[in-house]
Amino acid sequence: MKQDSVTILLLKALIPYTRENISLTFKPAKFFADLERAYGRSRRSFSRTYKRAKETGLITNDPIPRLTAKGFLKVAPFAAVKLDKEAKLMIIFDIPEHSALVRRRLRRLLKILRFTQVQKSVWITEYDHRDVLRQAIEEMDLVDYVEIYECAKLPIQNKSPYFGPIGPF
Repeated sequence: MKQDSVTILLLKALIPYTRENISLTFKPAKFFADLERAYGRSRRSFSRTYKRAKETGLITNDPIPRLTAKGFLKVAPFAAVKLDKEAKLMIIFDIPEHSALVRRRLRRLLKILRFTQVQKSVWITEYDHRDVLRQAIEEMDLVDYVEIYECAKLPIQNKSPYFGPIGPF
């Protein structure tokens, strides 16, 4: 799904404290007018999309519109913020062969979340997807096979005056 699809735009507006959510909450007419102008879609299109999102379980309406877990997973790749400076989110897994189907599902999710494969079972991204990963790992029952790290790449060459080419000599 594309970042500027009508569904993603509406789902992003339901993530608390986002720019879209504040606009929708305090100035809904302006929110929809801006969407119409920016994306060339009618209010009717947004209305149909909203109804479809409710029918497919992406949104619940008790008592106010909110994202469901399914809706949150759908919008997560487009709503994640970048980690600070050089920080990366790394996931390492060793899933047994009898769970090959679940391993493929995890890899598919990592691609959707804009992770890059470093090695067969080591993936890295600059986006903060911790909550989505925790939820998915628990749902897939992979807690014993997966580890998540926040890390930064370190330079290989040490410029310290206290260390020689091999060590402190």
